[in-house]
Amino acid sequence: MRIQNSELRIGNSRIVQHSGGFTLIEVLVSSTILAFAAAAVMSISRFSVQAYSSTFERTQAYFLVQEGLEIVRSIRDNQSLDHRSNNWAILLPNPSASSEVWRAVWDAQAGRWQLATGSEDIQLDPAVDLHFIRIIRFESVPNLPGLVGSDGTILPTGIAENIRRVTVEVEWAQAGTPASVRGSTLLSNWQPED
Repeated sequence: MRIQNSELRIGNSRIVQHSGGFTLIEVLVSSTILAFAAAAVMSISRFSVQAYSSTFERTQAYFLVQEGLEIVRSIRDNQSLDHRSNNWAILLPNPSASSEVWRAVWDAQAGRWQLATGSEDIQLDPAVDLHFIRIIRFESVPNLPGLVGSDGTILPTGIAENIRRVTVEVEWAQAGTPASVRGSTLLSNWQPED
């Protein structure tokens, strides 16, 4: 049931009110409420896009760290098999120069990875202006007390000659702010002694 007209009588005068539309105040209040709701949805959407972008970049950086560690394992394994030697010094860089940084370089002729000095600039998608810098470092590892050598004797405390700590760090600019992730692993000289 719809009321089209209503009458209000004050004394001898008659006032007719139409209830078929909205007043200006009602329109302004509802417009204001809708504007606030739209602003809230836009703000949440913008935050969601930024969070997705940040998570995507960080995930890409973690993949590059993992890839760097796998590349170093591959270099160790390939060189160890090629040289058929226990000469650990020629397999991986000297960790005594701990400030020296390395990068992985693909040798297309040999079909394998090699190490070169310096950092590596990686751009995964040429359409996106996002650059990652990958750095590989090697460190000596101290012998733990009571560590047993391959001949069964307890090794003296000092530097473990057949173990290297490899750390891969990936840096990038995330929304104008420097960001980085890193991972490390221990590599051992798995080649049996002659």
